[in-house]
Amino acid sequence: MALTEFTNLQQKVLAVMPKLSGFMSMLVSERMQRRWARQKCPYIEWRCSPRGSRARHFITRFRLHSFNAKGSGFIVLEILRDRKKLDRLYHRLILGMASLDFTISFFMAMSTWLAPLESGVLWAAGTHSTCQMQAFVVHLSVSVSCYNLFLAVYYLLVIGHGKRDRQLHRFEIGAHCSSLSVGLTIAISGLVLGIYRPSYIWCGTASSFQLDATRSIARDIWTWTFAVVVWFVVFSVTFVMIRVFIIVRQQE
Repeated sequence: MALTEFTNLQQKVLAVMPKLSGFMSMLVSERMQRRWARQKCPYIEWRCSPRGSRARHFITRFRLHSFNAKGSGFIVLEILRDRKKLDRLYHRLILGMASLDFTISFFMAMSTWLAPLESGVLWAAGTHSTCQMQAFVVHLSVSVSCYNLFLAVYYLLVIGHGKRDRQLHRFEIGAHCSSLSVGLTIAISGLVLGIYRPSYIWCGTASSFQLDATRSIARDIWTWTFAVVVWFVVFSVTFVMIRVFIIVRQQE
């Protein structure tokens, strides 16, 4: 099947798939791994060791985030191959979001490979620079969340207020600039503060690595700021989509 033959419903499913697989990766928690280990350890000694458990974590993350990257990459290719899609504001917003999601998922799939070799992390094969680069890109994920918010606002403007694409030129510029600015600000601030460290998942603000008092306080403030931004976006998307739902029901 050609890329341009997919229906709108199939396109939306493809757009949601990376988010679903990302949510699944969050479910693979340490608690679940310990429960699995208690059941299997009498039979499979190595896989239930700390090293074996981390290896399973690594493989699971690699599969899930590789799937994310494939889904987002497919969306990017589909939009770029169709000139008509590039002429629509909706698809240009999706293109920006999917491009970021592809890059972020790729670096997440690399997991501990990019951690410094001397860090002692399982299968680490990188350097300090590759670790910092991975942490920087991973925290650009806030930009993807912001794109979701602007897509929700776009639905509200088009469905609720009858706006046309030609009337939303400034909105599109603001959506791209704001989404990228928020992500870059958070990612660069973490880099400047020097709080990025390797961990058994991927490089980030790992609390398992000791920092001096000043950097420890900076990391806590940065973490809270990151959380506030993410939750603000989540609640904003929820509010806007509820508003869209109410408008659609009233129109029916």
